[in-house]
Amino acid sequence: MKNKNVILLFIRIMLFVLFVFAFLVSCSETDTSPSPREPQDNKEHNKEQTQADTQVPSDTDETLAEKDYILFTLNYNDWTFPDKSIAALEKVIEIHEKYNVPVDIYISDPTFQNLMTMAPDVVEKLKTSSVVAVSYHIRPPMPAYKNFDFLGLEEMSDQERYETLLSYEEHKLDLETGMPILDKPGGYQYLKEIIGYAPITVGIQGVGLIATTMKKIYAEKGATFMVKHTGDLDSDSATTKNFKLGEKDGALFIRPEDIAFKWYEYANMYGTDEKAAGKVIEDAILAEDQKDTSLFINIKMHENNFFSEGNAAMWDVYGKDHKPPFDLSAAYEHAFMTDQEIEDQWIFYESAVAYVAHHPEQYTAINSFDLKEMIEI
Repeated sequence: MKNKNVILLFIRIMLFVLFVFAFLVSCSETDTSPSPREPQDNKEHNKEQTQADTQVPSDTDETLAEKDYILFTLNYNDWTFPDKSIAALEKVIEIHEKYNVPVDIYISDPTFQNLMTMAPDVVEKLKTSSVVAVSYHIRPPMPAYKNFDFLGLEEMSDQERYETLLSYEEHKLDLETGMPILDKPGGYQYLKEIIGYAPITVGIQGVGLIATTMKKIYAEKGATFMVKHTGDLDSDSATTKNFKLGEKDGALFIRPEDIAFKWYEYANMYGTDEKAAGKVIEDAILAEDQKDTSLFINIKMHENNFFSEGNAAMWDVYGKDHKPPFDLSAAYEHAFMTDQEIEDQWIFYESAVAYVAHHPEQYTAINSFDLKEMIEI
């Protein structure tokens, strides 16, 4: 009996030892064996997190590649109410300096003559502002303007036409007779001398042989670009087209343009705030449907659009008669916008400048200086 009890005890001890051994082995395997998934999962997660933190998403790269160019242009063209025009010009410059957004300012001979006599401080702003590029355009009664050839320029010899038009670009324009005043400086040459560089872009507004001669004169005096507008009839092909960077017309490059806004026509379409300005631009880009390449977008104002009812008052003179002598008094009965209309137009214009400034990921604001650099001249 005693031996039997000893044997049973021995068996129980052995079973207990086996149980403890099995338990220890099990614990050892659980604690020390690496999980085959967890480290790999963490590694992939950390890799993905690092990429998310450090890499620019591919759709952003695509957006950057398709940034569009915005050119703000002010046509400073009305000589009839110089105080109003000068004040508008100053305010446009101030807005662009406030947001550090470039602007092209196109100046005609009569308006520059007013600036020289009435606002030399504004002339200095044109020369020194970091955002302004000065350009040049013609207006009646300069006979190179379309439908104003009261001299018979088309019938002249090439040399006579050249000498006649060259005189206009070196002398002051008489607003009543339409003739150059030979003892007073003016035209493109005068603007060039005062500003200190050749106005980069020119608006010709002529056709045929007259336009050909004007392009020659401006190129010789240092101009780089000429203006053509999207939707205008092309003088060579008689079709409508957009104009791409690098295209030339004679000796001048064509200012690139895919979309053109007469910005004063869009006030109150969606409102006047920055969101409204952005929607006008964005809708036009969507309608263009050319996002395989960057677009050149021109936002244009005339200084009279900030105060004048309808067209500039000068057209009350030259819109009625295309031959001298011209009755300048017809301009001074012109109507003006209401105070609310004036305020809305200024708010809407500043909203456009602000919108472009606040969306550098979508737009690059440029002026003619930048265009010149882009064609590496």
